[in-house]
Amino acid sequence: MLSKTCLKFRRYPLDLRSCASRFFSEQSNPDPKVPENAEPNRRTIYDLNVAQDYIKSNIRKFDWTTYCTSNYVPSQVRADFMNIYWFYHELSRAVENSRETALGLGKIEFWADSVEKIFDDIPIKEPVAIALHNTCKNNPLPKSLFLQLINAKRYEVNTPECADLLQFETIAELNRTTLLMIILRLLQVDTKNEAVQIVAEHAGKSLGMIDFIKKVPFSLRKYKLFLPDDILRKHNVSVRNLWNRVEGKPKEELFDVILE
Repeated sequence: MLSKTCLKFRRYPLDLRSCASRFFSEQSNPDPKVPENAEPNRRTIYDLNVAQDYIKSNIRKFDWTTYCTSNYVPSQVRADFMNIYWFYHELSRAVENSRETALGLGKIEFWADSVEKIFDDIPIKEPVAIALHNTCKNNPLPKSLFLQLINAKRYEVNTPECADLLQFETIAELNRTTLLMIILRLLQVDTKNEAVQIVAEHAGKSLGMIDFIKKVPFSLRKYKLFLPDDILRKHNVSVRNLWNRVEGKPKEELFDVILE
């Protein structure tokens, strides 16, 4: 007995000749709603609007905290706020995803050259560079702050290990305080005010240290650990014995280090 599927195909046989004729008729007679002389859609990732949509999508996917915070930023500079933060993310990824110092420095130099060309008004064809160029062109942002941020990441690449808590705080401050100063300039806050500078310094130091702590599980998978060596030695832990391979998570000793 034939199955229902076979009966279905027997009831509606496939006519190859009619399908072919329909296909070629559609090719020769395009949709009348589309003019024959219409320009094709040439939007690419190098268009400003597409580049900014790309950055917004990445911020939403990889940095939910910044994405939520952006809702409290004035709408006039919200896209610029995201552009600056994603530029910082690109610098951080250059450090985190490079196993060799030379490779990490090469990526940092790429962004250093990009910043120079952005302020020379000849941005390279790269979505983040194009979006950041628009941000710097429309806002009073100094090139020196961006170069300070790049120098902070360059120092981080050249310093794979942290000797003590003081050095840990210094690197955290170099990264996050500089980023905060750029954001404050974007929001047209008087960064020459001493009180503003003190708040930015302490907030940047705290946020920078939290950034390093949040990256610990990711770093341990690559047998990296950027925490003060003196505290690690005090609790007798190292990058080799902090990761539980069976359960796929850090061991309890890590929490003692973090709390201190």
